[in-house]
Amino acid sequence: FKQKTAYEISLGLVGSEMCIRDRVIIYDQTARFCSSMRLMTKAGLNTIDSLRIAKDTFRNRYLRSEVDIVVNKVTSGTSLSQAFSKSTIFPNVFQQLLSSGDIGSQISLMFEKIKDFLDQEVQTRRNVLLTLLQPIVILTMGVFVMLIVLAIMLPLLQMNNLIFTL
Repeated sequence: FKQKTAYEISLGLVGSEMCIRDRVIIYDQTARFCSSMRLMTKAGLNTIDSLRIAKDTFRNRYLRSEVDIVVNKVTSGTSLSQAFSKSTIFPNVFQQLLSSGDIGSQISLMFEKIKDFLDQEVQTRRNVLLTLLQPIVILTMGVFVMLIVLAIMLPLLQMNNLIFTL
């Protein structure tokens, strides 16, 4: 599994749509981030320290740098939901639920809901990808079986032709 560089992922975001695999990766890593944030905010750690610790859950350097930007904005006085809303990489549902949690002072609960939603979304998208992959695998196996049968049958047919031509 090759990790994308910041340049590669930013190029993927220039187009109107990211590929399904990129979305699954972002959703999966964001769900892990939300799980860490929920645990830390529920334990009573302040938001800035929680962000700094939880950003290490991202494997992708670009996503980590986005959280660094958010940490800087929150440190300068911006609310958590406004800081995340400036980022284009995080899913809209993440930003909307975080905004409602920020307004209602239930950040920990919202991080849990975001994590559950993103986990479900990742599972759904993986199922779709696997469903699309099944016919391709079946066709590939059929081609290999056909090649094996031809590899066995062609010499037999050639021997049969040699016998009858003599």
